[in-house]
Amino acid sequence: MAALELGLNKGGKQKKIKLPVKKTLNLAKAVEGEKINWLIAVPLIILICLLAALVGKVAVVDRYAKLQAIQNENSAIRQRNESYEKIIAEAEEVKGQYAHYTYTGMTSEEKNRADRLAVLELVDEYIRPYADVSSMSVYDNTLTVSCSEVTLLKVKEIVADLEENERVNFCHVNTAKSTDDDDMVSAQIVIYLTGEMDLLEEGD
Repeated sequence: MAALELGLNKGGKQKKIKLPVKKTLNLAKAVEGEKINWLIAVPLIILICLLAALVGKVAVVDRYAKLQAIQNENSAIRQRNESYEKIIAEAEEVKGQYAHYTYTGMTSEEKNRADRLAVLELVDEYIRPYADVSSMSVYDNTLTVSCSEVTLLKVKEIVADLEENERVNFCHVNTAKSTDDDDMVSAQIVIYLTGEMDLLEEGD
């Protein structure tokens, strides 16, 4: 250990004082002197890890989720645009079909087809109240209705009532699974309709 000399001036006389100076430091001994409190250190380390994970989530996971949401939104917008473009592309075709199905563009056969709304009204008025309608189809001026849960007698009455309507030329029953008037049957009623132009001529 070296000594440091200081000069003091007292009463006109200089007096030298030697102070000890330590030139080396034993770090190992200093570290040994400090004891780590693991009860505090372990929770602190865990807390630091949790904070790091949270920062990582905010910085990476959340940004990825936002990016994914933006991509999904862009995909939806692109699909809508494609749908709009398809509608626009088909506009000319729709205009052509509209022009065709006006009275100026239709053929005489097409003009004479029975009004489809009137056909539905026939089914609702004459058949649905008395039977379960499972299917129906219209081809040109022929209406075919499949029904069940109705007696054979009621089927005969339905046919008779239909033939009284001015929109019906005649009709017949294709199938009926019973010969007893009181039994429930499944029947197919074929109705031959009067065309619209024919109705106008009859009205004149």
